[in-house]
Amino acid sequence: MFTVDLDADSYDLLARAVRTRIERGLYTSITERAWHVLRDAAQQGPPWRLSMEREEAEALCDWFEKTYDVVSALADRWPDANNVLDAALRGTRAMSAAIP
Repeated sequence: MFTVDLDADSYDLLARAVRTRIERGLYTSITERAWHVLRDAAQQGPPWRLSMEREEAEALCDWFEKTYDVVSALADRWPDANNVLDAALRGTRAMSAAIP
């Protein structure tokens, strides 16, 4: 079991990414489990403490990295790109530090 504390903006970024994937019908069982991890953290409130298994931790870390890649590639056309990139980078670092 892994536990990671995220800043509010990193949590919001991740929740939006997972929610969008689900809304588009592009989800798998790991997406659904990751969504449950995020919802559980939301019920606890700040700080955004995620408790999950390794597979969910790796998937969430991957979503932070993908978000960073997309936003950095489109930074000149992405609203508030610097703040999104900062939130994604901090989220990636927090998740990576928790995964041995």
